[in-house]
Amino acid sequence: MNLTQEQAMEIASRKARRHDAISPAERDMIIAQLERFPLPVVKRNTGRSYVTLLRIAQVAL
Repeated sequence: MNLTQEQAMEIASRKARRHDAISPAERDMIIAQLERFPLPVVKRNTGRSYVTLLRIAQVAL
């Protein structure tokens, strides 16, 4: 199955969420931070788990 990047990002966001949904705006903010800062800084800024951040990064970057 061939997915567009947007579809893949939505799937990654859905898989990554536990109780709190990741909105598209939050996802975009996380991606922007992942491009600029080290992972521990992004984790501290967002409050998301490393697993969640890595799933988003895997699809987006």
